[in-house]
Amino acid sequence: MARETLTNPRQDTANVLFEPMPEAGQEERERLWQHAARSCELPDPYCSEPDWVLSYHLTHGRQRPMLMLFEHGNAIVLAEESMSNGQPVFVSPESSWLYDRPLLGADPIPLFFHAIDLIEKRFGQKKMPPIILGGIWPHQPLSNELLLNLGHIFSFFLYTQGKQCAASLEGGVDGFLSRRSSNFRAKLKKAVHKAREAGVSYERVTPECEPMVRQTFDRMLKVEAQSWKGLEENGLLHPLAGNFYKELLRRQARHHAARVIFARHEEEDIGFIFGGVTGAIYRGQQFSYDQSWKSFSIGNTLQYEQITWLCEEGALRYDMGPISGPKMGYKAHWTELIFPLESWILRR
Repeated sequence: MARETLTNPRQDTANVLFEPMPEAGQEERERLWQHAARSCELPDPYCSEPDWVLSYHLTHGRQRPMLMLFEHGNAIVLAEESMSNGQPVFVSPESSWLYDRPLLGADPIPLFFHAIDLIEKRFGQKKMPPIILGGIWPHQPLSNELLLNLGHIFSFFLYTQGKQCAASLEGGVDGFLSRRSSNFRAKLKKAVHKAREAGVSYERVTPECEPMVRQTFDRMLKVEAQSWKGLEENGLLHPLAGNFYKELLRRQARHHAARVIFARHEEEDIGFIFGGVTGAIYRGQQFSYDQSWKSFSIGNTLQYEQITWLCEEGALRYDMGPISGPKMGYKAHWTELIFPLESWILRR
């Protein structure tokens, strides 16, 4: 592919060039961004959409200069940060986990060339900052095209790698269970029965306004305080994580995307599970339960209740995020699909 320079991207009013993201035009930017994200194959699609990325941006670095370009259904979304040595770097805006891919759309390479031209003009070719691209699905068309078309401009280095896991929901709850082991099915059935016999019930919540967001999140925090995460001052009780997930829930409420279930006993919340939907895909975020209910497998029954709800709505996939790392092994029993996920450093 020859290098293309786009001098007049069609949606000029949506573009942001090296400045903190302005409020003006934000609705249009999110519309174009979401359209671009949904028109390409991604290993973790929810985490490349505005709800996830902007929740991180607004709670972790809202004053960062942004480079956002939109053209022909494609999008480039990069944030400018500083490395430990003070060197500037352009990175996927969700720069902690790097699940989000900043090149979106059916054909984002020409627009990425334009982004490179803009960065070169600002810093000079010899001082071109490195670029960190998250959300890369290795050995797929876009990653291959990046290597093929930009190999003469950049050296490519692997920065991080991991695996995201998911479960197919095709065939509904019965289809999901048919893809689990007989041992898993037997244990889950026993857990569901035990919790029911103990009087555990489940409440579905889809926040649709700010008061509902506050009420729902406060209930989640109360459960978290009684969980192992809360006892370690982790999870939602960690200030940065708590702010991020509350903002995510607030943004989801605007288009009814949140799916929250509370496990309850005698009018008290003893557990919750929380995630969001994009199209026919659900992305799990957090679940937790009162530590005193550990022997009742409340976490497993909440997962089952969420899957039941999603299947009733016609969802086709349940994304559970990373499968590698501490305390993530349990996901192997719930999922059968694996998506490699990498981030790359591009240096001039």
